[in-house]
Amino acid sequence: MSPPSSPTVSSRLSSSRGSVGILAGGSCTTGRRDLSSFEPEGGRTPRGGALIQTSRDDDLRMADGGRWTWSFGPADEALTRVLILLAIGALWLRPIGSSFWLDELGTYWVVRDGFGDMVRLALRYQGQSPLYYLVAWAARIVGDGSEVIMRLPSLAAAALATYVLARLARRLFGPRGAWASAVAFAVTPIVAFSAIDARPYAFAYLALSLATVGLVNLSERGDPRWGAAYGASVAGTVHFHYLFAFALLGHLPYLASRWPRMDPSARRGLWLAGGTAAVLLLPLAPQVRYLVEHARSPICRSGARRSPPSSTR
Repeated sequence: MSPPSSPTVSSRLSSSRGSVGILAGGSCTTGRRDLSSFEPEGGRTPRGGALIQTSRDDDLRMADGGRWTWSFGPADEALTRVLILLAIGALWLRPIGSSFWLDELGTYWVVRDGFGDMVRLALRYQGQSPLYYLVAWAARIVGDGSEVIMRLPSLAAAALATYVLARLARRLFGPRGAWASAVAFAVTPIVAFSAIDARPYAFAYLALSLATVGLVNLSERGDPRWGAAYGASVAGTVHFHYLFAFALLGHLPYLASRWPRMDPSARRGLWLAGGTAAVLLLPLAPQVRYLVEHARSPICRSGARRSPPSSTR
């Protein structure tokens, strides 16, 4: 006797949100209400008691081949949160009390004196916007030069970047994609290092994540406020570290795929974003000259290589 064919489910469940579990005996349960009286069309339930997942409007749906798709439930989310916390504890927090390394000593040297000196040294010797050094300068005052206190802003920025990335991935790929993205981001070695580094990289990750969120919202909603937010986040990304401007090129494939379906208001918002970014990036124009002049950093401006002083008796 051949097994019954997979049923089509036409009933609609409006009593709950999220995933619905169908047990082997035909009982349906959700996190809020027992639906044991529910029965698919034809009076039969799927075999095996596999979990099913509802769409956003709470329709039951089946995967290819007549098998119910697996849902990402509360237990899975709780386990993923634990994994993220363990990763942060092991990779982020454990080395936070260590001594400054060479580049962090450069940060301390820039922010060790007053506000005016901080701005001058950041522009002159770091070749970067003073935006991050303003944060480090305040942390140096609060913590009296403590390594831990000066690293806390980067830790907070990395945590916020992880959260923003998870929210964006949840919107684009669902709960499983959100938590997978958060874990993958948190355990990436360069991210874990930047999270406790008194340098601007964690802030650049945060600004880049916010810029990506702004672009997605602008392309889907066309709200000019998202255009301004996108432009400001793009400018912030470059202010924190100019090399992250290359990471913004990753937005181009998304724009190319969305452009044919993009609302005219969203396209106008892109012009607003470009104007906002241009205005906010104007203060960095002198830095372009600085970078050109120091492209060959081992060479002095006179063109002669600086040699160490000779020792004499």
